[in-house]
Amino acid sequence: MPVRIVTDSAADLPPAVAANLDITVVPVIVQFGEESLRDRVDLTSADFYRRLAASDALPKTAAPPPGFFTAEYQRLTQAGDDVVSVHVGAGLSGILNSARVAAADFGGRVQLVDSTNLSLAVGWVAIEAARAAQRGASLAEVVAAAESCVPRVRLWSVLDTLEYAYKGGRVSAPAAWLGSLLHVKPILDFRDSAVKVTDRIRSMRGAVNRLLDIVQAAGPVQEIGVLHATAPELGAEVQRRVHALYPDLDVSLVETGPAVGVHCGPGAVGIAALLAP
Repeated sequence: MPVRIVTDSAADLPPAVAANLDITVVPVIVQFGEESLRDRVDLTSADFYRRLAASDALPKTAAPPPGFFTAEYQRLTQAGDDVVSVHVGAGLSGILNSARVAAADFGGRVQLVDSTNLSLAVGWVAIEAARAAQRGASLAEVVAAAESCVPRVRLWSVLDTLEYAYKGGRVSAPAAWLGSLLHVKPILDFRDSAVKVTDRIRSMRGAVNRLLDIVQAAGPVQEIGVLHATAPELGAEVQRRVHALYPDLDVSLVETGPAVGVHCGPGAVGIAALLAP
């Protein structure tokens, strides 16, 4: 039977990539007060960042309810397909657990993969799974292809402020306080369903320089992409510099959507890589 890939909108997959690889994206819920909106369905990235700037209270995110996953799993399995569902790390979000509740009703035809990461780092796992599926791999083979990527995906981000990450529970109060006090640009390292502040740099330019050093030190790269949160000029600059480091790779530039933007805040830039085997 053919295998289809499902992921969630926190994977920050560009719509054209998802469509080309036939990846189904289940929307995360973004809550502004009592209003619940589906990420990139009811709420575009542009609308989200406008509302974020104007809002007195930080919006929240919630995992898609199991019913969202059930609907997609039913649609795919009724068409005769098996499913590999790749999601944000279980230690970072409740999304995987929601998918697991839904998958329990499908008798093994839906297999879950914990990416242990966030944003386009999740996307690289889903993309590699989809490529395997398009080559005609079996369900077990697609799962193996995805799981082989998990130890190799990395995400690093430079935040313009720690305010959003702190309010969203992604960093500790002391780290947020120090960042605010010194007006520094923190570099975050996402790995193994955890996030830590690795560096605190005085300027964005210095932080970007350090970010590129960290990426190079991580080892040979198979896939790489640049992310930005409503900072297209900065994102394009980082994209150019990454391409200069890896001229043989296609370096994508992606605006991170509401599901991740809630926590990183505007002005952030990041690099998501799949390290070479």
